[in-house]
Amino acid sequence: MSNRGQGVRTTHTVFSVVEALDQEGGATATAVADSLDISKSNAYDHLSTLQELDYVVKDGDRYQLG
Repeated sequence: MSNRGQGVRTTHTVFSVVEALDQEGGATATAVADSLDISKSNAYDHLSTLQELDYVVKDGDRYQLG
């Protein structure tokens, strides 16, 4: 797959993470991973990036939209 294809897939995953947090009112990295059928490390990476960009806040082990 080309880098462009990977970028599109990554963008899709990021929006899926945001939608999952919105629907659930917040979730753990494990819950996001399970909901989206992705690895926990992948979910954590996306959540951490969203947190760095102030789209997500972390409270304990739960992430919520910021």
